[in-house]
Amino acid sequence: MRSTVFANEGNALLQDEVFIVVQVVQGSWNHYVGRYGTVDVFYFDFYSLALSKISRGNDRDLIDVKLLLQQKVITLEELDAAYREVLPRMGKRPYINLNPQRFAERYAEVRQQLQQMTGN
Repeated sequence: MRSTVFANEGNALLQDEVFIVVQVVQGSWNHYVGRYGTVDVFYFDFYSLALSKISRGNDRDLIDVKLLLQQKVITLEELDAAYREVLPRMGKRPYINLNPQRFAERYAEVRQQLQQMTGN
């Protein structure tokens, strides 16, 4: 018997945290991590992961987003597309606790850092 596990950096989200889910972005939906006994492990969509980390905004999360970009796991263009997709849903179910204006401000700040980092 085989099981499949989708993980977000290997940790369960805390009850008050929100995982932002975008629609399938070509080629980014999952990434096979490996097999552990009878369990196949995949990372969940990296763009959803990046947006969730940007939303939380702690230093460790922002380092993770920068690493995803540096290692070319995500691109700024696709991250922008994912951001534009989810922004209209902020402040509504299931993201009722996420302030759209604050999310937009935080994204703009992080986006500028990412752009400077890549030189684009």
